[in-house]
Amino acid sequence: MELFRLLRFLGENKPHQRAVFGFDAFIDQISRRVSGLGDGCMESITDFGQRLISRDGKSGAVFLEEMEESIGGNAPNTAMTLSTLGGDVTCICALGYPRIKDTFLPMQSSCRLISYADPGTCLALELGQNKLFIGHNGEMSDISWEDLSNRVGRERLLAEYRRADLIGLFNWGELGATQRIWEGLLQDVFPHLSGTERKLFFDFSDISARKREEIALLKDTLHRFRAYGRVYVSVNQLEEQLLQAGEWVEKGIADVVIIHGKQCSRMIADGAAHTLPTRYQASPKRVTGGGDSFNAGFCFGLLCGLPEENCLMIGNAAANCLIRTGRAPDKTELCLELERSCPLWECEENA
Repeated sequence: MELFRLLRFLGENKPHQRAVFGFDAFIDQISRRVSGLGDGCMESITDFGQRLISRDGKSGAVFLEEMEESIGGNAPNTAMTLSTLGGDVTCICALGYPRIKDTFLPMQSSCRLISYADPGTCLALELGQNKLFIGHNGEMSDISWEDLSNRVGRERLLAEYRRADLIGLFNWGELGATQRIWEGLLQDVFPHLSGTERKLFFDFSDISARKREEIALLKDTLHRFRAYGRVYVSVNQLEEQLLQAGEWVEKGIADVVIIHGKQCSRMIADGAAHTLPTRYQASPKRVTGGGDSFNAGFCFGLLCGLPEENCLMIGNAAANCLIRTGRAPDKTELCLELERSCPLWECEENA
C-alpha cells in the first residue's frame, strides 16, 4: 500500500481486532543524566565502564539526575503504546498482587489489566544513545504456571485467549519463569483455541545470559506455537546475531522475523527480505522503550489488517516518535512521522 493510501487508511480506520499481551512488568527508575563528581555527563556505556574501572580498588560515586519513575516491562510498554494508537488490548502481567500498583493504574483508562504477581524493579541508565538496565525480577523469578493460572483463573485465561486475534508473548530472555508459563499455555490453553488465523508475536528481550541448550528449547517451543498461528519474532541487532534469527524463517522456526536497529529495520518473511532505513535522531529524548514502541507499531498494523510491509513502516515510525519526543505517539503523531520518513524510504527504493 503506497504511503498516501496508508495515511488515509490510518486516518479513517481503527484496529478491528483484539490483542492479549503477557507476562512481565517492572517499575522503572529512568536516569537521563549519569555523571561522576566533577565529571561531565557520561554519553556512552564505554564512558560509564571506564569510570567504574578508574575506581577499581578505591571507593567512588556515580550521580543520577533527571530521574523519572515509569511503567516498565516489554508487555506493559507495548500494550500502553498500542492502546494509545487505538488498539484493543488486554495486559496479563505482574502489575501488583493482590492489588495493582499505583504506577500501572494510568493504563486502566485504555487497557484491560489482569495481574498475577508483584512487578520487578529496574534502574535504567540512559547513556547518550545507549541504555543499561540494572534489574531485580522479584516475584517473577519464581512464579509457576500453576500460580499464574490459579490467581487469574483458568477459565478467564481461556476466555481472553479465545477472543484474541493477536497474542503477544514477551521477555523470555530475562525471566526464567517465562519458559514455564509458555509450556503451560501450550499444554492447558492453546489446544482449546479454534483455528490458526491468529498472530503470535514474540520479543525475547536480552538473551545474552541464556545457555545453548536453553536457546535450543526456545526454538523448539516456537516451532510448537506455529501449530496455532503465524509466528512473528522481533529482535534487535545484537539478539539477531546471538540467535542467528535471520535463518529462522527458512528453518521453519518462525514465519516472520523482524530485526530493528538504530540504522534500519528489516523483515524476513515468505522467502523475501524488506529493509527500511531509520531517520537518525542526533539528540534522543528517550531511548528506553524504543523497541517496545516499534513492536506496538508493528502490532497496530497487524490489528488493522495491513500488509506486513506496512506494519514494518508503522513500527519504524512509532519507535522514532518515542525517541524524538520522549513519549508514546498517538495516531496523528504516528502519521506525521510516517510522512517525515517517506522521502528517506523513497531514496532507498530508488538507489
